[in-house]
Amino acid sequence: MSYLGWQDSKIPWLRDAYWKISRELTMQRIPIVSMLFSIGTAFWGLLVCIWYNIYKKRKNILVILSLILLLWVTIMFGPATLVRYVLILFFGAPIIVAFCLNGNKFKEKDNNI
Repeated sequence: MSYLGWQDSKIPWLRDAYWKISRELTMQRIPIVSMLFSIGTAFWGLLVCIWYNIYKKRKNILVILSLILLLWVTIMFGPATLVRYVLILFFGAPIIVAFCLNGNKFKEKDNNI
């Protein structure tokens, strides 16, 4: 295996761990852990959060979540459907969960003056 550049890692064990995750399929062999790296799991988590907010009638949160859903749908109809194109679902997962769990704190304020 040839490398294209010089690798001078100050933390070699972390570089090796990232190498195993990105180049070897060790994580894909563990059933529950492999779901964390799946586009489908992130998408279903987003849909569950959207349906929960529909049930709770939180319209302001649905606007934000629908934008993320529209981005995902746009990417899925495009020519490339790799994980790097839907990283917003993975990076935004903590925010999406916060919207679902703390939705009452994001209610619209009354503008009566």
